[in-house]
This record gives sequence, C-alpha cells and structure tokens, in this order.
Amino acid sequence: MTRTFLTIPLLLLLLSGCASIGSGGNLLNRLSESRRLSEAIDHLEKGNLDAAATVLEGITRQAGVSGVTDEALFRLAVIRLQNSKDGASQTTALLERLIRDYPESPWTKQGVPLLEYVSSIDDARKQARTLKILNIALTRDNKELRATNQNLVKENKEIHQNIEKLKHLDIELEKKTR
Repeated sequence: MTRTFLTIPLLLLLLSGCASIGSGGNLLNRLSESRRLSEAIDHLEKGNLDAAATVLEGITRQAGVSGVTDEALFRLAVIRLQNSKDGASQTTALLERLIRDYPESPWTKQGVPLLEYVSSIDDARKQARTLKILNIALTRDNKELRATNQNLVKENKEIHQNIEKLKHLDIELEKKTR
C-alpha cells in the first residue's frame, strides 16, 4: 500500500513532466536568447557597438521572446540611430516593429517618444533639404536679377547720354535756324 502511495505521485510527476516538454523548448529558447541579450549588453558596455548590433540583429531575427526581443529591438534601434548613415529609417522600422509586436512592453513605452523624435528629425531633414534647394534657386535668380539690373543701369546711362546729346543738337539747330 505504501508502495502504491509512492508510485502514484511519482507516476503523476513523470506524466506532468512529459506534458510540459513542449513549453520546455520555449523555456530553452528564452534562456538562450536571454544569454545572447546579456552578451549584447556586455558589448554595449565595452563600447563595441558593431558586435552588439550583430548579436541584437540575431535575436530580432529569431522567433519573438517577450522581454528579450522587445529589448533587443529597442537597443538595436538606438545603435542604428547612432551608427549609420541611414539610421533614421532603420530606427523607425525597428521601433515600429517594437510597437506593433510588443504593445505592452516597457521598451515600447520608451520607444514611442523616440519614434516621434526620430520622425520629427526626419521631417526636419526633409525640410532642410527643401529649403537648401529653394535657397540655391533663389540665389541663382538673384544673380540673374543683378545681371539684368546692371544691364538696365547701363542702358539707362546710355539713354540719358543720348537725351543730353539730342538736347545739345536741338539747341544747336535752334541757333542755326535763327
């Protein structure tokens, strides 16, 4: 009888362990990705942004693990913003993915204002480019107007000189006719 009391709980324990093997794979994935995230954070602390970005990219390519992938997306977005020519668009894409895939994450709460800031920077850059193009066009127009103005001043002088000559000729003609 005691043997039955020991066998039944042991059997139940073994069966429940077998039933949870499916989530054990998920647990292993979480542990693996958590270790990789720790590795990326170590690289960041040492100032090795390229190595950190490589590890974080690997994490973001895998199946999403809440609490790990969301942090990896945020950290990678910040690195991309600092470290590349096309950083604003890459950062925008990463933050949009973070917000879409992990709406309840604390990293999303930090990502929303960062996304707004990056978008405003991108808008300001577009506006600056437009203003630069407009400035170049206005400078060109200004040069053309100055050249035209100089030509008109020259023509105006010539006309005044011709008027003076005509006045003198008119006066001489009047003197001759008298």
